[in-house]
Amino acid sequence: MVFKNLGSAVHNGQDCSSGYEFSENLLKNIAIQVKSSNFRKGKDWKAVMGGLPILISIDDEVFLRGVLSGEEKLNKDDVVIADVKLIQTIEQNKIVNNLSLIHILTLP
Repeated sequence: MVFKNLGSAVHNGQDCSSGYEFSENLLKNIAIQVKSSNFRKGKDWKAVMGGLPILISIDDEVFLRGVLSGEEKLNKDDVVIADVKLIQTIEQNKIVNNLSLIHILTLP
């Protein structure tokens, strides 16, 4: 499938190619396979969702505290079921997907 570049993204008559949020969705009960985790603030994890490699941030503070304290175990290739927030933006004439785990429902 080929899409032609039709020029700058426009919303309400204004050029939005430098960054415009146009979609925010909550995806419920999504399976995410962890490939590499990073517990530093602001760092994304490498994961797989629906067979596609993704980068995803972790915004579930309760989950993060549990893993850091050792109460929860999380290993490479573990699958978690979670609610995922998907925000799509247009940046420099490209659609950018930002994914974040906002609530981990089940762990392996």
